[in-house]
Amino acid sequence: MERRLSAAVKLIDGLSAEEKRWGEEKIRLADNRTKLIGDCLVCSAFLSYVGPFNSEFRRMMIFDDWVIDVKERGLPASDKFELNDLLTSQVEISNWVS
Repeated sequence: MERRLSAAVKLIDGLSAEEKRWGEEKIRLADNRTKLIGDCLVCSAFLSYVGPFNSEFRRMMIFDDWVIDVKERGLPASDKFELNDLLTSQVEISNWVS
């Protein structure tokens, strides 16, 4: 019983330490959820319009026009917009590299 009690105490201590991290993650996710409006708008524009253009022109359209326009209109969007963050995952990118 003493061994079980000791294991239970360790588990509870470990979970209480995680509570702080989970709380911070919850706040971060709520903030990101709000910023999805502008980010998804730019991503959908990218998927709809920039296919036939080269990478330099795509970059100019996204970062020099669309992201700036979204922010000027007061739509919530990420401060540092990254297309890959919404359209892919790190696992998928490493599979491409492989």
